[in-house]
Amino acid sequence: RTFTVDTTLPQINYSAPTITNNSIVNNGTFRVNFSGSDTNYGNTTIYLNNASSGLPINTTVVTTATGGIIYSGLADGNYTVNLTTLDLSSNKNVSIRLLVLSDSVPPVATATASTSAGDEGMTVTLGCSATDAWDSSPSTVLSIKPAGSSSYTTLTSSTYASTSTGGIYTVRCTGTDDALNTDYHETT
Repeated sequence: RTFTVDTTLPQINYSAPTITNNSIVNNGTFRVNFSGSDTNYGNTTIYLNNASSGLPINTTVVTTATGGIIYSGLADGNYTVNLTTLDLSSNKNVSIRLLVLSDSVPPVATATASTSAGDEGMTVTLGCSATDAWDSSPSTVLSIKPAGSSSYTTLTSSTYASTSTGGIYTVRCTGTDDALNTDYHETT
């Protein structure tokens, strides 16, 4: 009688269209696909964990050498994904861990105008800032809709001196986070 001892680790790789490491999604949905190989392939387990607590969210066992899963409806937060492949001789291989942030909430934008605003011909100091739960520095765009105008003009300076026309000027601050969630705030 003869037998073969299997000491070869099974191979495991993420395959397209798997989300990339350190990705940000704004809809709580992403895909993980894999491709495994081994003479005595057993299964691959896909683990989705809460990155903050380390607690498992979902564990899926796939018995085919290729497969995947689409995660959807995930709450905002950080997640990790990794793969573990076993062959029939209990040899194990573990993939790299992917980190994914789910962020569906836009930043809070704040537009400001100096209190000296209100007189025609005055130079006004404007401000635009945004805060976000996940992005420490959301991008901002400061714009103004001059009196009598129906459109906004993007400003590159926080001072505005073209106030010779009387009427209401609307200052808009638009904030965008890394997940491309956008919101704005206006003041007059």
